[in-house]
Amino acid sequence: MKQFRILLLAVLTMTGLATQAQKFHEIIFCNTIDNKIGSTCAIDERRMLSEIGSIAESIGYEPVEYVYSGTQCSKENLMSVLNSLNCSNKDVVLFYYSGHGIHANGGMEDKFPQMCLKYSYSEQAKFVPVKLANEMISRKGPRLSILLSDCCNNVDEYGDVSVKHLSQSRGVTVLKRSTVDNYRKLFAETRGNVIATGCKLGQTSGCNNNVGGFFTYLFCDILATQCEGSGHPTWENLLSEVKSTVARETRNEQEPYYVNNTSSGGGGTGNTNVTPTPPAPTPQPVNATTSSFSQSIAELLSTQNMTTRVNMVPRILQRCFNNKTATVITMGRNLTTVVDYEEVKSYLNRLAENKKIIGINVLKDETDSNGKRFITVTEVRVE
Repeated sequence: MKQFRILLLAVLTMTGLATQAQKFHEIIFCNTIDNKIGSTCAIDERRMLSEIGSIAESIGYEPVEYVYSGTQCSKENLMSVLNSLNCSNKDVVLFYYSGHGIHANGGMEDKFPQMCLKYSYSEQAKFVPVKLANEMISRKGPRLSILLSDCCNNVDEYGDVSVKHLSQSRGVTVLKRSTVDNYRKLFAETRGNVIATGCKLGQTSGCNNNVGGFFTYLFCDILATQCEGSGHPTWENLLSEVKSTVARETRNEQEPYYVNNTSSGGGGTGNTNVTPTPPAPTPQPVNATTSSFSQSIAELLSTQNMTTRVNMVPRILQRCFNNKTATVITMGRNLTTVVDYEEVKSYLNRLAENKKIIGINVLKDETDSNGKRFITVTEVRVE
């Protein structure tokens, strides 16, 4: 189903994170209903929601997400979002697609694929080129735009390639000050455009039900590793390592292709740079609302006064749950390990007492056949 969520952002004066007017627009399209790769696309969707949401929160931007999956992963919705996107020249836009991909017959000068979205190969008129999405976003004039597509770049079927690399942290996301500084260097202090796809022209992109898309999994893992290290990551170094690692782990059956045209990313990819299209006036954004639960948590985390926080808990329980029970499931960074499984009142009291938690990413909000509500989240903390 279509989702629009404003992720939760807390201002912690003790950590020096300050509220800014800038926004971090995250646009996600995932073909989660495909009978072959739908389950892996669902993994990709949750991973991007967690990882990129954590980055946006940590650098003090207002995270805004447009998430379209399943039957909503359509050309109509994609064009609507891109046409109505309203961003300033201070904002960051990240576009992500997970699903089938194909390259057009002819036009070999364009090395990027077309996104099949929810459609079959017999409906090629509804495919959307990655390059077109890039041009539409560039016309909006963001300070930094990043386009990532985890899809095939030819007409072949998906291969059964295993990943034998990396294991992300099982615990909650805990960010060091140096990690936050590195995220800021990449996302808040860089201008230009990055566009990357899971494989080069003529190849297929691999996936499995353990990690999702190989490109997405390794991109997120290497991004976290580089930003958590002692060096100073650049987009060029990040993309270059993702490219070489994916190629190595798939025995050269899959090699990502990218174009880096940022002010701090440098050169040396061997790819042809693209020139961003000049910005143009934009229409109003897509109308959407946030849940009362998300709003309430954002309000709770925005104050540092412990008494105020504790006093807010009964009001949240009444407003969002009508004092009925619900379960909050806190997932680890790997999105498979359950860190906490708590009754909602206990969960809210824990949030109220922990000033190191700066944000919550709500991944799912579901009610089972017995009427029991389950909310799945990841947490972002600072040391």
